[in-house]
Amino acid sequence: MRCLYYATLMVFGLVNVVSAEEEKVEQSVVEYVQELTGKLDTLTQTIELLEKRIEILESACHARGVEENSKKIENGVMGSQPASVEKPKRSKPSAGADRLSSDGLSALQHKNFDEAEQKFLDLVQFYPEHSAVPDACYWLGEIHVIKKQYAHAQAYYALAYKAFPETNVKKAEIGLKIAECYFSLNKNKEGCLFLKEIMKLQQRGANISNATLQLMQKYWALHKCADL
Repeated sequence: MRCLYYATLMVFGLVNVVSAEEEKVEQSVVEYVQELTGKLDTLTQTIELLEKRIEILESACHARGVEENSKKIENGVMGSQPASVEKPKRSKPSAGADRLSSDGLSALQHKNFDEAEQKFLDLVQFYPEHSAVPDACYWLGEIHVIKKQYAHAQAYYALAYKAFPETNVKKAEIGLKIAECYFSLNKNKEGCLFLKEIMKLQQRGANISNATLQLMQKYWALHKCADL
């Protein structure tokens, strides 16, 4: 009888040990899965951010080619064939960067928007390191807004926004224009997020004009950003 008693205790003891080990293994698995899930979420966010940056750069680089193909589609030239996005094949102009910038501004003042666009595109394409490139990207954004091509405008504005420092009053102004492009594309969430970005600039002591702040507050209320 006593032997049976001790045998029973040993069995229950082993069961308890096994159960404890199973719990440890299960907990380890749960923690490992949670760790992997966290890493996956971080990786997903990183990929999304990179995709957005690539989209912006591709839009900026290929904007001209996209427009030309779009016009061909509208005119029925391409028939049922799918459009291909190609960079415009142009040789380097004889004019230097400063001349292209001044010619572009002159054409813009005379409302020769296509000519102005080409001058600024040449400046961005052939003199990408020149100090006038951020302004050229800004004016390309303005030209596309006039043409109501808000996706292309947003892409060029984004390049200019990245280039200007927070001490330059244009930084916040361009940020507001990016938000306006999003709103024009019915992307209220993205527009509101960019308004929040301007608020962060303000909190960091960036140089922001009163006109920009007033418009930001107007859009914030109009698009009900507080509810998003």
